Amino acid sequence: MSSRTVPVTIMAIFAVAIWFVVSSCSLEETAGYIAGDYCVEEGMKVCDDTFTVVLLCVSDGASLFWQPDEECAKGCTMDSGIGACIDASPTDKDQTDNDSPTLPETDPAVTDDATTMPETETVAGDDATVETEDEIVLDEDVVVQDDGTVTDDGTINDDGILTDDGGVTDDGTVTDDGVVTDDSTVTDEDGLITDTDNAPVTCTNITLPGTLDNDGSNGFFADYTPNTGNVALPDQFQFTIYDENYLFDTPYALGVGDNANLKTCKYYVFVGEDWSGSAWGKRFLAETGTVTLTEDSGGCSGGDVYAEFDNVTLREITVDGDGNSTFVPNGACLTLPAHVEMLLTPA
Repeated sequence: MSSRTVPVTIMAIFAVAIWFVVSSCSLEETAGYIAGDYCVEEGMKVCDDTFTVVLLCVSDGASLFWQPDEECAKGCTMDSGIGACIDASPTDKDQTDNDSPTLPETDPAVTDDATTMPETETVAGDDATVETEDEIVLDEDVVVQDDGTVTDDGTINDDGILTDDGGVTDDGTVTDDGVVTDDSTVTDEDGLITDTDNAPVTCTNITLPGTLDNDGSNGFFADYTPNTGNVALPDQFQFTIYDENYLFDTPYALGVGDNANLKTCKYYVFVGEDWSGSAWGKRFLAETGTVTLTEDSGGCSGGDVYAEFDNVTLREITVDGDGNSTFVPNGACLTLPAHVEMLLTPA
């Protein structure tokens, strides 16, 4: 071989190598496709760039693009001109050779598992004992439920006899105290207090003289008997007319409307106890009854005027700084005879 022939041969081999590398690189770059890339033929299948997924060319109505169609456990091939998963056929000798030697190794392991069954049964037996223990726990629960004996503290609830303090609860049904505490509406506990407060107050009957003296301002007064306060201090009955439009022979109700307040009353029927020279001790205002003014015909000189009091009860009052009075609940009270006729002396 000449020296010129060798270089030519070397150059030829080098050119073939270069073609092989270039063509390999070109195949590597164009062999795979990527999901989401555009495609040109709807329905075409190819392998993706990892050769593990078959891509399908689909249309969204506006364009064609690659979409994953099938994952290939054994890899993807395009030997047939379209993408397809490599089929792991059982006729493959390599696979058959690999599988057959492992079967005997797997079978003994399965057989060994059979030997573990008794252990599993033992575990099941252990479970059985756990269930038995659970039953014991349940038995204990039954004992706790037998705390029905505690709930049979109905016997303690039968302390309804003890809790006749109706205020406690069973009272709705237990209130035989209803007899004691008609204050069922108030509450049994308060009933103990309000029963005392609501106890009837005995009024003192007082007697007036036949005449009420005029103080010069249409106010009339008189002493009465018996003395209901401190015997060392004077008591007094007073009657004043503040109604300029009063009528004769018309009964006016006391203790209601304007006549229920010392400051606003038009027919003032009042008793003061224990006058100290500047203030009264207890004060009383008519709470019930009527007063009627009558006149005797006396000819040209006029007649006498009388005040007739019917069924009058006076109740103790309190008076605030503005002169407004309030009846004291269950306060002391005084009564006049059922009918009293008093002469009102002229000024």
